[in-house]
Order: sequence, then structure tokens, then C-alpha cells
Amino acid sequence: DYAKGRSTGAFFRAGDGSNFLFVTGSSKAAADSVDTVPPCIVKLRIVMTPGAPAYLSVEASANTLGFLSPGSPWVTSHGADHAIVWVLVANVPRGASLADPNAAHPILYALDPVTLQALWTSTPEMLHVGGKYNTPAFGGGRVFVGTDRIQAFGIRSRPRERRLP
Repeated sequence: DYAKGRSTGAFFRAGDGSNFLFVTGSSKAAADSVDTVPPCIVKLRIVMTPGAPAYLSVEASANTLGFLSPGSPWVTSHGADHAIVWVLVANVPRGASLADPNAAHPILYALDPVTLQALWTSTPEMLHVGGKYNTPAFGGGRVFVGTDRIQAFGIRSRPRERRLP
């Protein structure tokens, strides 16, 4: 229950009109721990009832992923279809030097928005050392990641249709 969040949530409206917010952070097992533990990404349902204040309800959490210095999540989709939640994780402690030749490389995650399970994960060799709390950019069916250079990844084929409940 020792979590730090230094990111902005990603909003998504499902085909049935349900509203969701995806948030990331680094959870620790103890206040003095350096190791992250799941969950580090959570899917929140925005519950809205006429005449009552809106509130957030935990819909799902990724109980297998531990993120160290994650950036803000982003959701890409084609309307309410083919949604993917993207998270770029710096993989280094907040105070670590990025100029250190042994600095860890970031990891880019593509997550299923329903289960929060990884659809695809980059390897450490794919990306170069970059800033903490970075967020990828998207356009033309590509994901652009800025580290010490800009790298682009494309989706080769359309993922199976996924709709958020």
C-alpha cells in the first residue's frame, strides 16, 4: 500500500457509453523498499448516476506487472473498438542518472484494456535510455517513443476486436 503516482490518467469511453480512467504508479511493498510490486496500473470505472455525484470504482488492476517510474498511460482505439492501453516505463529510480552507461532501458507495454494483461512488450534492447515519466505519441497507426532519439513502432495487423464492458 505504498504507491506513488506521477502521471496523468487516460480516459476512454466504451461502446456502451461506460467511462473509464486508466492510471499508473509505482507500488512498493514497504516505505523503504526499492522494489516495485503490482498493481502499477489500474482501470477505474467512472460511475455516474443522475442526481448523484460521480465517483470512481476499481474495475481491474494488473496483478502481474510492477512498473518503476511509469509515464502516463494512453489509450488508442478506432472509436470504441480495438482499444489498446500503452505505458512507457522508464525502468529507473526517480533520482537515478540517465547519463550512467549502466542505466536501465525503458520498456513499452501494450495492454488489453479489459484484462490489463500485456498484448506486447518491448525488450530492453529495443529502446534507448530516456527520460522518466515519458509518454509515447501516436499517429498514422504508429507509436512514437522519444528517448535519446525517436523510435517508431507500427501495428502490423488489426488486433482482434475488443470492447470494454
